[in-house]
Amino acid sequence: MACIRACASIFYPEQGLRFGGQLMWRTAVAVEAWLGGNTMTMIGHRNQKLVAYPIRALPDGRVLGNFIFELGQSGDGPPREEWNRRIDKAKFAHAFADWKFDWLDVPALIEAADSIFEFPKVDRDPVERWSFGRVTLLGDAAHPMHPVGSQAGSQAVVDGRVLAKHLADHPDRPEFALQEYEAERLPPMRDICLSNRNLSHEIIMDLVQERAPNGFSDIDDVIPAAEIAQRAEAFRTRAGFDVTSLNARESHSRHRGCPVHRA
Repeated sequence: MACIRACASIFYPEQGLRFGGQLMWRTAVAVEAWLGGNTMTMIGHRNQKLVAYPIRALPDGRVLGNFIFELGQSGDGPPREEWNRRIDKAKFAHAFADWKFDWLDVPALIEAADSIFEFPKVDRDPVERWSFGRVTLLGDAAHPMHPVGSQAGSQAVVDGRVLAKHLADHPDRPEFALQEYEAERLPPMRDICLSNRNLSHEIIMDLVQERAPNGFSDIDDVIPAAEIAQRAEAFRTRAGFDVTSLNARESHSRHRGCPVHRA
């Protein structure tokens, strides 16, 4: 990845990263399984949020959970040399001191964490092209984005598969293959990058906070199920993994002479 990012700095030397206004603190902690033991959980809103999901089941019946805490920050983000540094949990723990649920004790898991690492939420303005002769960009080099809906990592995987497909389709025309890859991937990645700045489908959490800042007894009174479904489907369509599109698309990993596999 360092080599890929270096290529991006060569083609766009003047373009820096853009701080999104949130800091994230990441840790992994062994806890009692919550909500069935295989549930991804997001609690809060843009300026105060917890993202939690199990990584693996442990022999003692607990799970190793991945926990990401987020708080809004004014001003600039930390300089790059301070990213991924281990920090004192007191820097953010106070904001979650009363987050005790009957299925997850957030203050207790923060206290149990051995190491917590800090990251700013950053992205970059979309660029006009990725491919230059026989060199192209992919992943974070092409479209660094806020990690909304796990898109930062998953879209990089799709980049690689689409790139491999076009190179296989045009083995004697590599520069043309890179142009085809860019034409397929750049427009949707530009849209996703910009959408993620506004939380994309996670905007539902902000809407609930805005509409019911003092809490609620019935979520349907705050945001109807139909609105949630509509926003979720719009996100899936934008990201390229709605059911209709997936089932209608050729496999990116097909080989010449082999049948096409449907998603």
